[in-house]
Amino acid sequence: MSGSVHLQQLWQLPYSTLLFNRTKLYQGLYALPRMKIYSMCSSKQMQTTTYEVVKGSYLETSHTQQENKIKDTAVAPVPVTLDTVGAFQKLPMVMPSVDILYSSLRKARRVSPTKGIANAAKREKNKGAKQLDALMKELTLPLKSYKEKFPNKRHLHPYERSLVELTLGDGNYEEVLGKVDSLRKKLVSVGKEHASLCAQSTTKREAEERLAEGIKRLEEIFHSDGKAVDELLQIAKSLRAMPVVDLEMPTLCLVGAPNVGKSSLVRILSTGKPEICNYPFTTRGILMGHIHLSYQNFQVTDTPGILRRRDEDRNNLEKLTLAVLAHLPTAVLFVHDLTGECGTSPSDQFLIYQEIKERFSNHLWIDVVSKCDLLQESPVFYITEDADADHSELLKYRKMGPEGAIRVSVKSEVGINELKSRVHELLASQSSRLNIQKAEDETNVSSTRKVDVGSGGDVVKGRNMKHSRREGKSDGVNKGSERAVVLGIANAAKREKNKGAKQLDALMKELTLPLKSYKEKFPNKRHLHPYERSLVELTLGDGNYEEVLGKVDSLRKKLVSVGKEHASLCAQSTTKREAEERLAEGIKRLEEIFHSDGKAVDELLQIAKSLRAMPVVDLEMPTLCLVGAPNVGKSSLVRILSTGKPEICNYPFTTRGILMGHIHLSYQNFQVTDTPGILRRRDEDRNNLEKLTLAVLAHLPTAVLFVHDLTGECGTSPSDQFLIYQEIKERFSNHLWIDVVSKCDLLQESPVFYITEDADADHSELLKYRKMGPEGAIRVSVKSEVGINELKSRVHELLASQSSRLNIQKAEDETNVSSTRKVFI
Repeated sequence: MSGSVHLQQLWQLPYSTLLFNRTKLYQGLYALPRMKIYSMCSSKQMQTTTYEVVKGSYLETSHTQQENKIKDTAVAPVPVTLDTVGAFQKLPMVMPSVDILYSSLRKARRVSPTKGIANAAKREKNKGAKQLDALMKELTLPLKSYKEKFPNKRHLHPYERSLVELTLGDGNYEEVLGKVDSLRKKLVSVGKEHASLCAQSTTKREAEERLAEGIKRLEEIFHSDGKAVDELLQIAKSLRAMPVVDLEMPTLCLVGAPNVGKSSLVRILSTGKPEICNYPFTTRGILMGHIHLSYQNFQVTDTPGILRRRDEDRNNLEKLTLAVLAHLPTAVLFVHDLTGECGTSPSDQFLIYQEIKERFSNHLWIDVVSKCDLLQESPVFYITEDADADHSELLKYRKMGPEGAIRVSVKSEVGINELKSRVHELLASQSSRLNIQKAEDETNVSSTRKVDVGSGGDVVKGRNMKHSRREGKSDGVNKGSERAVVLGIANAAKREKNKGAKQLDALMKELTLPLKSYKEKFPNKRHLHPYERSLVELTLGDGNYEEVLGKVDSLRKKLVSVGKEHASLCAQSTTKREAEERLAEGIKRLEEIFHSDGKAVDELLQIAKSLRAMPVVDLEMPTLCLVGAPNVGKSSLVRILSTGKPEICNYPFTTRGILMGHIHLSYQNFQVTDTPGILRRRDEDRNNLEKLTLAVLAHLPTAVLFVHDLTGECGTSPSDQFLIYQEIKERFSNHLWIDVVSKCDLLQESPVFYITEDADADHSELLKYRKMGPEGAIRVSVKSEVGINELKSRVHELLASQSSRLNIQKAEDETNVSSTRKVFI
């Protein structure tokens, strides 16, 4: 089992540019806003990179505890002001309700009675009461943690509060959390009641009956009300997918009508890769990118387009854009399209522009006229516009756009360099604004502290407290390291070369430590389970995984070598100026290496994302694998039989990978895998999707449900399906098997022949297959539900047999281990 979870334990990697900027030395040398990035291990429950959230946002801290003490001394508590974002990335991982239920049932059954009870009746009632209490606690503990760890919406930053309301609907977030808490309270009440009844039993049989009754009642409650947990799971997924905005990092927000070219400019200006399509509202949410300039990072946000209408008539996508402008300290790049191609007339864009400019007049601003290569000499008029309207400002706007606007074309690259230059100037100004704001906040902190000391109190406002903690930490790191260099070295030259050598050594270590950890913690492909090894090769290409890990390790070795070399040269300097020059030269050289070879880290990031998205298969859980030609109806049957929700479309290879579902039967979990279709051809000619299916059958102990479509609708002829079936059946003859003929409501009396087939071919087995499918096959129709109950019954029997197989195999393995130990002893 150790190999079966390796791919889900890959580290969360930051982009290479962010990795370089997070070094402590880098922050000490240049006046950068502190940007915090955390690498987290992810297990089967996938996690995302988080930005640190001030715990005061929704957890009790020393500050809130201090407020509680103040209440006792009749001093009014200071309200907590919250100004941080990132709460969504701190959300706990929510388990599906069925997983909580069956995991709890398994754990409760393992509880044994208290030792030393000789009387059978007393022992049974003790065991029953303990098992019911254990089941109640196992069910309610995760629910309690969800209630505690999901933040109170009132304590969120206004931007994130807007995201919750616009994404989930006003009140839905609190409603679902309320349902989860109500479920918890009901389970506690019923669990305690039945545990008490079980403890009062007078006979062994009565205790057994009350235990069974209590388990049944708790299970019924969880089945009926457990949907709230699944709703909370979807809420957590939606919120965790929201981009994290760093309030201390200068940000550029692209705004404009739909389809004016904002996303194209984001791709040109930053690392962001939004979708680009020729229709309005391509951007369905807030998308983030970054600009790296002069040792500093800047954020870029792509926002949904805004239409000309009243606020109450605007959709949630438009309101998201307004929320960003209202609640985040951003500079604005407003994009105008005067060509008439975007679907919003120039006059409507003019009115939208005036509204936004007036509403957010305190923001720094750049105007851009996009698609200038398509602009004509005479302005464009929509049929709904009045071309003779006497409005000098609007007429001027139609021809040139706003005053001072930059004309650009992504296609011909006209004006792009000028735009980049202006954007860099704007972001530098925005950075200065944030620094001034930060200085004012620090002044307020200082003033507040003086007032508090003078009055004998020590209460600090939430926002100011946050800044004091953060600045105290950074000053401690930077000033402490400076003192370590300064103390005891009186000579300026010696002090400078000592400082330079230590800083270069620190930079080298900060850059190489994460690279070393990636090399160590990414599993060796040879040590993976054969199934996961196949996934790596088929998903990434043979050898690509090892190649990228090799590049990352080569980068680490190069940085170590160059870092040590330049630190040594700096330590050998004879003058202060020489030491300063060698320090700057060393930093520049390390940066050049990281910029040139750091793409390997970004490649590793993409590999980790791809592999972490793969479904985890439990080798100890009985599994059913649906196999067949493309488009025969496998995904529809997965939806009917299990919790899996694969995409269903009327074209081949809809399933683009291995998709998982679960069946819950008699307190036991079973896995169901939906696999890509297989075509009739040689193995070497098969694509990677087909090879994925064969890898599942070859390396996992699965039972097989083979799906046949004799209607001629799937695109693979019945004779080709027959040959595929014979090949797979022969190759994997040791697997338990069920055959299903799908779409039986569409079957005709006479068999279907493709034009490429010989209808007169003398092959009795094939002719029989065309009419009825394989012998013993179940005929089903998902549409009319014919045969579905029979199929479910047969599937349950098959999985019970598969479970017995696995238990026997497990017992044999344990016996072999025991025998091996005896031999060694």
